[in-house]
Amino acid sequence: MTRAPRLVAAVSVALLSITACAAAPAAEEAFCVPRITVEPQSVAGGDTIILTSDDFCGAEMPEEGWAVSAAPQGRIDDAVVIRSTEEFDGAFRVDITLPIDFSAGPAFAGIDGWDYSGCPDDASCASPTGDFVVEP
Repeated sequence: MTRAPRLVAAVSVALLSITACAAAPAAEEAFCVPRITVEPQSVAGGDTIILTSDDFCGAEMPEEGWAVSAAPQGRIDDAVVIRSTEEFDGAFRVDITLPIDFSAGPAFAGIDGWDYSGCPDDASCASPTGDFVVEP
């Protein structure tokens, strides 16, 4: 094959590739788990923590709203749970006031019952939670 036909063939393949990419349907929204930030990082029992997320996530909200909880590490049975209808629209914010007798030590807060069914089999999907510490 001479140089000119090779160039024509290469350009044709490139154009077909570009056309195929442009004609391909947009992929469905990828599975998402919003990153949750908890502030302040150090609190006492009776204080209020603020959960925020600046992520955009189109996950379907349960009919009764998100179950948002805060619990001492390893003690989910001691969780404080509230409901919220905040959307993950880049301005998610939920305040949780901890009980005065909330256990001191490492703790976490986030969304309970997140649907992980869309998490790809070859991925490790993080939990929509953040950590904080309760001082004695």
